[in-house]
Amino acid sequence: MPSTFPTQNILQKRFFEEHQARYGHFDETAPIEIVNVRLIARVVGQSLSRSRYLPAATPEGNRIADVWFDSSRPTKTNVLARGTLTSGQIIPGPAIITQFDSTTVVPPLCTATIDDAHNIVIEVSQ
Repeated sequence: MPSTFPTQNILQKRFFEEHQARYGHFDETAPIEIVNVRLIARVVGQSLSRSRYLPAATPEGNRIADVWFDSSRPTKTNVLARGTLTSGQIIPGPAIITQFDSTTVVPPLCTATIDDAHNIVIEVSQ
């Protein structure tokens, strides 16, 4: 199947055109670095069940693990499934919060609080 991705020269030309339109200048000798890429994807022909990809978190998924935060020794650390956390919950560090697409580390001497929107807010003790 032939690639539909533009060649480097076409991308470079489009970048310079956009830069000229936005900023009124461009330097064709300057290197170009792609920092962010946005992607919209669509699956045709099948229905995707959200539960298939996001299994429900259960308290049984929470555990304690030995985690190295420095070179002296491992520290007993709570490993919590994000789906089990509740609004207003305070989680003293050290802790690790896992979910299907990311891991949040709450280091020792820090505290995480779950806000009303279920964001994880981490405070660093001094």
